[in-house]
Amino acid sequence: MFDVPKHLGARELAVVDLFLTAIDAMGGIRAGHQHGLGRWFTTGNLITAYLSLAAAQPLPRTGDPVQYWTTLVRAGELLAAAPDPDPRIKYALTQCRTNATRATST
Repeated sequence: MFDVPKHLGARELAVVDLFLTAIDAMGGIRAGHQHGLGRWFTTGNLITAYLSLAAAQPLPRTGDPVQYWTTLVRAGELLAAAPDPDPRIKYALTQCRTNATRATST
């Protein structure tokens, strides 16, 4: 099976950049998760990538929870601003905002 690369527009590239920042703020990522994210970035499946990152957690010792969650909030806002956004984005964005609030108050 081969992945067909999708040409990403400026908004999509900005989302990928935010995802990469969030991945760095995780403090480490499983190889399989990293591989899946790379494939989703290549194919333009940014919704699946966002949902995957929103369901993950930064590592307690090496991660930066504030940066992780606030970066995912920004990425989610960009995804939600797209015409006819996937309805799952709204829920995941709400969860990321809640986690960002918790992280900043700790």
